[in-house]
Amino acid sequence: MPPILLNITTQAGIPMMGLTKDDAAQMELKLNVSSKGHEYQDLGDLFFMFAHHAVRGGERVVSETVYAFLQQLAEKNNWEECRGL
Repeated sequence: MPPILLNITTQAGIPMMGLTKDDAAQMELKLNVSSKGHEYQDLGDLFFMFAHHAVRGGERVVSETVYAFLQQLAEKNNWEECRGL
């Protein structure tokens, strides 16, 4: 059975980031400790709910600015490295 994914895309439709439940849990932690945690609280909530309660995949469209920030978070090995972002 393929993993359940949360797909994050830009308003232009590309690129796309596919997050598993584990990925979404890690992204929620990384986002929470970053400087944008409060500003992007709705995304943090989405990541948490997907990681812990999703039974099917989903999609979220974000601005290119938000997508670029999420890419920065994804590139970090753990949430501790995201404190300065």
